[in-house]
Amino acid sequence: MKRLLSFTVLLLCSVVTAFAQLNGIETDAQGVKYEQKGQVCYVWAFDKNSTVTNITIPETFKGLPVRGIDSNAFNGSTNITSVSIPNTVWSIGSHAFFNCSGLTNVQIPSSVEYINGFAFANCTGFRSLTIPKNVRTIGESAFAGCESLASLT
Repeated sequence: MKRLLSFTVLLLCSVVTAFAQLNGIETDAQGVKYEQKGQVCYVWAFDKNSTVTNITIPETFKGLPVRGIDSNAFNGSTNITSVSIPNTVWSIGSHAFFNCSGLTNVQIPSSVEYINGFAFANCTGFRSLTIPKNVRTIGESAFAGCESLASLT
């Protein structure tokens, strides 16, 4: 009986995960908007009216793994000071954090392989930044205009 119950719970969890989906674009409590692409989702945009300054992107949103940050997702969000990116994200889109002048801290996980062009351009608040060894590509001018950036490792 105990085995049957365990199997039933496991099967139910698998079914729920298999049918996880978003209704178009959905927003979390921080003002981060997500879009489903196949069986994963991506950070699509950020509500510029949000008062949240420290963003934590989750590993999953509504049962779907978060795999990337789309182009222009946080573009111009000057009130953001820090962003924590989960180890499920593999790509940071072009202009994703462009002109986020208040941004001083971003934790880029080792899962990230691509940092596209202008991704962090004009983030004038950066003092230091660590790029994981797994990053394969850093796009054109990804860190252009980061005037305060003294250490890039």
